[in-house]
Amino acid sequence: MPLDASPDDAGARANIEALYRSGLLVERELASFAREGRFEEITISLAMMSKLPVEFIERALLHGRSESIMILGRALEFMWPTVKAIMCMNSRHAPSLRDFDQYRASFERLKPSTAQKLLRFNRGRTAAAPEAGDA
Repeated sequence: MPLDASPDDAGARANIEALYRSGLLVERELASFAREGRFEEITISLAMMSKLPVEFIERALLHGRSESIMILGRALEFMWPTVKAIMCMNSRHAPSLRDFDQYRASFERLKPSTAQKLLRFNRGRTAAAPEAGDA
């Protein structure tokens, strides 16, 4: 699902950028986007807030990389209900109830500072990755 696929995506990006610049892009907004299933808004918001590429966030959401979403949420100091709502957005890859219990326990044990270190590592890794076609 490329970000420039439709005018709606461009509109979502403009709205999220405005919220971000004004300091109004906060966890409450993301929780609302997740509950409403607004994939583009969640993707763009998480990318801006984490300073990770949109493609990284899209892959985590589309391929059910719950651990990545959990680490991202902890690094951004989100509460568990917000992280869980984001994990549930992709019904094909939504964790089972048992998995959610395990993820919640892991989330609560994970220190924000550790999650932030992992986020910095991913930023460095994605920044060092060659662009498609550069190989």
